[in-house]
Amino acid sequence: GNQLNLQCDGISKTEWAPALVALSKAVSLSRVRLYCDVLPSQTTSKSQKPNLSAVHQVAFSAKLGKALADLLQNGRRLTELEFQKINFSTEALTQLAMGIGKSNTLKTLKFQECFVGDDGFAALVPGLSDNESISQLVLNSCHLTDRSGQRIATVIRHHRNRRDATTWEDNLRQDSNQDRSKGLQMIEVQSNRLGDKSAQALSDALKKDTWLKELDLSKNYINADGGKSLAEMIEENDSLVSLNLKYNDGIDALTIATITRATAMNKDP
Repeated sequence: GNQLNLQCDGISKTEWAPALVALSKAVSLSRVRLYCDVLPSQTTSKSQKPNLSAVHQVAFSAKLGKALADLLQNGRRLTELEFQKINFSTEALTQLAMGIGKSNTLKTLKFQECFVGDDGFAALVPGLSDNESISQLVLNSCHLTDRSGQRIATVIRHHRNRRDATTWEDNLRQDSNQDRSKGLQMIEVQSNRLGDKSAQALSDALKKDTWLKELDLSKNYINADGGKSLAEMIEENDSLVSLNLKYNDGIDALTIATITRATAMNKDP
């Protein structure tokens, strides 16, 4: 399929204007990747802000969010959206969420080293909850804390409830042709600031979940209590085949070994 791989650092506001119009109407695209080589510091001074690349400026960010939302709503083939080292305003992510909620083709959404933050992720939650096609969600190095960890648990619960209800209805109709797997199967949130509250919320959401296959929480701030919650969850969950907790210094080796053994049994029952 058609792909767009766009390096955004040097594009001026003037050059972006026609590009955004074209992007919003590029309905044949199957994959879009927007990336920068440099992500400005969140402490950029006022004197430096005029020199920021247009893609990082708040006023422009909302326009980019709107163009992407239009593409998501109108595109018939868009399956993958990836962003790397881009600052998103909350308004941009609110716009993007509207498009995500209406897309029925998007399968993969990746934010790598982007500034999303807790308020930005909160803006994404309604769209992520409503979307029925997305299977992979990546939020690596996105400045997320426990507020976002708890919201990720909310999204998992939404997907589980919808799929459980659909399966129940299909069984009543004796309809075995439906694709019941549609929905989140892999979530990656490496290198954020998720702690024990996130681990507890995710454990609660996943205890009865039979859909999510992979969860990557490596390089966060989960301690012994969070590790214990996740270990207790995996004793009840028989669908997770991968739960990555590497480089959470507060989780002991025994807990990680217990979890690894349990996910291996899910993989090969």
